[in-house]
Amino acid sequence: MKIKQLQSILDQQPSVSGNTYFIFIVWGISWLFALVFLLLGIGLLLESLLHYKIFLDTVAQKLHLVLGFNGDKKWSKMINQLAKLKPTSVAATRFTCNFLRKVAYPRIIAKKIQSFVPNLKTKIFLDPIEALDWSKKQAKNNDIILVTGSLFLSGEIKNQIS
Repeated sequence: MKIKQLQSILDQQPSVSGNTYFIFIVWGISWLFALVFLLLGIGLLLESLLHYKIFLDTVAQKLHLVLGFNGDKKWSKMINQLAKLKPTSVAATRFTCNFLRKVAYPRIIAKKIQSFVPNLKTKIFLDPIEALDWSKKQAKNNDIILVTGSLFLSGEIKNQIS
């Protein structure tokens, strides 16, 4: 093609009209709104995370364990799992309702859980009700006292408190 032909083709093309400028302005405003909404969304996300952290801090409950195990069970693995709950205190005890069952020694239970959580407040009890009373004294409002390890222990304490 010759330059004159190209020039004639370009001359036949419509020039930029007011509509083109209008579309460009609308496109720019839409990007501006998208940026504003993105910033607002990020701000709301950060605010939500802050409120969630405040919520967790105010309702954080401490866990107090009353532990007693059947001596025939593999309670060492159970203590490993319970230590992951990060208890505040542990009352190591035994069940007294079934004399035909061998119990794990409370002193060994206390040493074992302290090996997983070194600075844990522990106390040894031969009477499970005394262990529960001590845990109640350790607990504050909204704290959790978990009696676990043996169904014999849980049942014995349940019978005493109900």
